[in-house]
Amino acid sequence: MAQPPRQKKEPKPTPTNHPPESGGYPPRGEGGYPPRGGHPPGGGYRPRGSYPPSGEGGYRPRGGYRPRGEGGYPPGGGEGGYPPGGGEGEYPPGGGEGGYPPGGGEGGYPPGGEGPPGYESPKQLLERLKRQLEDDKAKNEAADKELAAETADMAAIQTSWDAIDTAGDAYEEAHDALVDHRDALGQYAEEKRPVVDCAIGEHKEQLDQIIGEVDAEIDELRNAVPGYEEEVAARQWELDQAEKAATASQEAFDALTNRATTLGADLTALDGVQAKLQEAEDQSKPAAMYVYHNALLVGLEKVSDALVDVPEYRDLLTIAWRDLVEKKQTLRTAATTLDEAKHTLASAKAELARLEANRSAEILDRWENRPTIPEPGYGYPPGEEPPEPYPPGEEPPQPYPPGEEPPQPYPPGKEPKPRAYPKKPAERPQRPSRSSRPRRGSSTEGRGS
Repeated sequence: MAQPPRQKKEPKPTPTNHPPESGGYPPRGEGGYPPRGGHPPGGGYRPRGSYPPSGEGGYRPRGGYRPRGEGGYPPGGGEGGYPPGGGEGEYPPGGGEGGYPPGGGEGGYPPGGEGPPGYESPKQLLERLKRQLEDDKAKNEAADKELAAETADMAAIQTSWDAIDTAGDAYEEAHDALVDHRDALGQYAEEKRPVVDCAIGEHKEQLDQIIGEVDAEIDELRNAVPGYEEEVAARQWELDQAEKAATASQEAFDALTNRATTLGADLTALDGVQAKLQEAEDQSKPAAMYVYHNALLVGLEKVSDALVDVPEYRDLLTIAWRDLVEKKQTLRTAATTLDEAKHTLASAKAELARLEANRSAEILDRWENRPTIPEPGYGYPPGEEPPEPYPPGEEPPQPYPPGEEPPQPYPPGKEPKPRAYPKKPAERPQRPSRSSRPRRGSSTEGRGS
């Protein structure tokens, strides 16, 4: 039995890419779709504005949407709460993709390829991570150094605490013996006091004066050393400042002498900026164009400030040279002053150490080398100096009163001339006479005798 031919079904309509007024599908009731319940006969949609209000006639209120014309949009607005002509994907009318205005770049970025405010490109993110890594390394190194220093300090504190215990025990063990030794020496000194006073006799006050002079010099040096140390520190600070100033002046002079080379390098670098600006213009990157243009202007301004006329450049060289000479002279003066301050401090410390170590020897040396006849006030209390050998006005008489000196043996200008002694003629060596000379051939030798 033959089967009846199958009826060919019409394909279902598919949404179009261009949304019609109904949202991309044919009207209800056309193309095989039955009309929605509640729609007027004939299927399809009625013109906008002809529907009954929401909630009446079988229509449910629109979920979350306000009536047309409300909410700040004019009547006839597009679907989804956007103004008329709204684009697809819930974007405003004519809007570019990614929520940006028309003309926006691809990938959700604004035109020109730049990101929105606060956006980091992959390169910026990488650079930021590198900087953060370097900062973390520096912080870790500083923390390691601080930890090492704290560990060393703690070890030193522990060592000091152990030393305190050791020193305390040793002092406690030796304390009684030290006290006994001190008391024995003190008792011996008290016993010898009368003997010493009797032996020194009338020279006690003079020797006390010498002892006081030596002790006063020691105290003066002790008080002067801290001042000399402060003077050295001040002169060292002046030398450091002079070195910094001389170094800066030398660098400024060197930079000025190399200005032509530096300007050439700066202009070459600006050529690179110019190339980047042209490349950004070719690629239609407004932000990059603006940045490179700004960099070009800043660089040109810097070059223009340094590119002065030749006479002005020569004047700048002369001024820089004079400043360098002045700074060098100040540096030499500061170094000389520091050397003098160090020498003074070293001399004071050496003298103080010598006097402290050889106090008794210094006192005895001054005592033994004192003047044999004491000068007025030397070794005597004030007001008890020895009397002068002759009171004023009672000096011994001179052998001849003034103006009565004995006459000279010869008046002035009539002194006798020195006696001239005759010169003795020089003796000439005597030559032998002819008769005394031996004749030639008169010798008995050689005649065959």
